[in-house]
Amino acid sequence: MSRSGLAGARYYSWIPPDGFLEGGVGPPRTFGQIFAEADGEPALYFFDTADGREPRDDDGDGTYDNLTPAIHVGADWRGRGFLFLNAERFSASGLVDSLPETLRAPAEPFAGSPHGWIDLIYPQELDAPYRLGGPVAWSPRGPAIDSLATFRGMLVTSGVFEAFTGGSFYGSVVAGTVVLDGATAPATRVYWDASLDRGWPPDGWRIPRLIVTGVAFD
Repeated sequence: MSRSGLAGARYYSWIPPDGFLEGGVGPPRTFGQIFAEADGEPALYFFDTADGREPRDDDGDGTYDNLTPAIHVGADWRGRGFLFLNAERFSASGLVDSLPETLRAPAEPFAGSPHGWIDLIYPQELDAPYRLGGPVAWSPRGPAIDSLATFRGMLVTSGVFEAFTGGSFYGSVVAGTVVLDGATAPATRVYWDASLDRGWPPDGWRIPRLIVTGVAFD
């Protein structure tokens, strides 16, 4: 789909030592430059492997051999959309939330019965505690909380995702290996966006509509 030519779909091929070509044309840009120029504009971003072939493990050691070198992002990185990255490692540290977003918690947990759910009193701000409530109607979503984020959408990488300090990811992160260092303050936070399984992308995002049915790392 990234090569479809549809509006909002962007395909990047690898150019050593640290560049990418969009659609195979133009001057190479680094990963950081691409997102700095996008400035939070939603898109479907696909960053291909080093050789343009599907990820493969030729020596059988459990890691892919044809991923691009590691990518590191810092305080000035931010993005929105569907990001598929074929890099050995996506490393983030010192992230600073700068994207205005409206976050909502998922529905109250339930057992498929109209009389069987855990009734919650949702907080009015991020990271505040949830409390058990009284016998009221089941809530399909938490209240809207206006906040800031570093990334909104779905980030998938074939390699390692590691985040050390700062930043909030609203959506989902899928990786071969995930490393979050909660011992370092402020810790990076990942909030699940329940709208991912109810039709995506969000209204107003001019990117191809897609449904993620599964992601597998063999």
